[in-house]
Amino acid sequence: MIENAFNEAAVNRRERDRLAALQRYDIIDSPSERIFDGLLQLAAQVFQVPAMLLTFVGADHIFIKSS
Repeated sequence: MIENAFNEAAVNRRERDRLAALQRYDIIDSPSERIFDGLLQLAAQVFQVPAMLLTFVGADHIFIKSS
């Protein structure tokens, strides 16, 4: 029981840190960037898939940075 509570606290702390980093970098709802578009096109070719997405998961929504 104590071990589970410790792990949950660690996860919550990491989630707060992750969300704080997104806010600090001001990445959510920022404009598309061509460099990411090019990298995703290359990755799609390498992995032989029709599409790739670069997404950021915020506290209340998912933001697609590039596709």
